[in-house]
Amino acid sequence: MRAYLLYSRHRLGWYALSGRQALTRHWQWLLLAALIVPGVPVLPLLAGAAQPLAALVTPGLGWLERLALLVAVEAFAAAWALMQRRGLAGGAFAAYAATLPVPKPVDRLVDLTVLLVADLLPLLVFAVALAGSKSAASTTGIVALLALTLALQLLVLGAGRARGTVRHEKSSSRHWLRMPPALGVQLGIFAEHKTAVAMRLGAVVLVCWGALMLARGFRFDGRALPTGIAATAVIDLLLGGLYRVLEAGHQRARDYLSTLPLRPGFWMRRDTGLLLGIGTASLLSLLAPLVVGGAASVATGLWVLAGGLALLGALRWAVVRGGRFAPLLAAALAAGWTGAAIAAVLR
Repeated sequence: MRAYLLYSRHRLGWYALSGRQALTRHWQWLLLAALIVPGVPVLPLLAGAAQPLAALVTPGLGWLERLALLVAVEAFAAAWALMQRRGLAGGAFAAYAATLPVPKPVDRLVDLTVLLVADLLPLLVFAVALAGSKSAASTTGIVALLALTLALQLLVLGAGRARGTVRHEKSSSRHWLRMPPALGVQLGIFAEHKTAVAMRLGAVVLVCWGALMLARGFRFDGRALPTGIAATAVIDLLLGGLYRVLEAGHQRARDYLSTLPLRPGFWMRRDTGLLLGIGTASLLSLLAPLVVGGAASVATGLWVLAGGLALLGALRWAVVRGGRFAPLLAAALAAGWTGAAIAAVLR
């Protein structure tokens, strides 16, 4: 018991420290969110998030829909743990803690304790779903789903801790063959931050899907194109964050890269070109259905595509050169572009 209390206190302390550091890094985005959406209705949002949980234990739901919902819930739970895996594992304390003679049951119990603290928001959603359950069967189903979710998160956390060092060593020595060397370096940097990159690309897919669902709900009328333009700006902001990932990777290898016969601005051009390629594919998947649905002409769609790519290129300056105020500069640039683009297409 004493070992559990001592170990859990240190792990929770490191998790709190990583949380404070994350808030310090992202305070500008939190400020923007508070300014854009003042007075967020917490209870309705929790009730809306609890609806998929309640639907999972609904007797009349088909097995295919139930499986899709289950996969979505568990994927979110795994992503929630992956985003915080460093803090959950103990941060800088994790390497030292791995050398301690902590019994495995105590280690797993401390993992569960830290997870319960980190899962405060998801646990509130489960609590709302339990409060709205109308039968013992549905209550049992939600409790079983919660147990499955925690077990999956423990598995993700344990696998990440067990393979963290090995994965780092492999990724640092990985050779990306059969492709241009510059692209191999960029993909290697993305592989070093695969979770963050995957989360951003997944968010891009969700934004595209949500905007197209709204456009379909609007029956591709006059509201559909402004929705697509706003979604274009959000996609650019999500992809623009990858400039920072690439720039940080180049900075770590600056001493080595400085010995190569590269022209000035070599990586700036390569990084911008790579993200413009990703952005073209992302924006086409959003704008092409709007053109097909009749919300915009081909010329307007191409104009929005060109403007979105120009915004994505301009975001490099805000993200890489903006310093501490990079998020505010990027958001202001995207907001200005969105307003100007909507005004241009609606005049």
